[in-house]
Amino acid sequence: PLLYPFFTHSGEVHHAHSLFLQVAVDLGLPGLVAYLALLMGSISVTWQVWKETRLPLALPARACVGENGLLGSLCLGLLGSHAALVVHGLMDAAGWANKLAVLPWLVLGLAIAVGRIQTRALRTESQHGPI
Repeated sequence: PLLYPFFTHSGEVHHAHSLFLQVAVDLGLPGLVAYLALLMGSISVTWQVWKETRLPLALPARACVGENGLLGSLCLGLLGSHAALVVHGLMDAAGWANKLAVLPWLVLGLAIAVGRIQTRALRTESQHGPI
């Protein structure tokens, strides 16, 4: 406030109105790069698993994981959650430093867990043949 005072606003600004800008302010540029790497990696893993559940070649692997539609539906929900986080994050940082800040991390963790389940199912299939 001393170096860059607001001329039209007399109140205090508590956070940046962009998730990515707020992450950069709080964690610096290395933290922003790490956060974006986690986010993009999670989106990539979820997209790959969704593509594998949609292709006919992944049918034996889906049988190892469980119900066909369950994993695909979970991946679509996770992709929708990622999209909502990114779009909302462009305009506000509500998911960063409040009581609900655990939800985006839960979505990231669930996406990585789904990727691990799919990888384990594919590895089991390649070792033992189709089930």
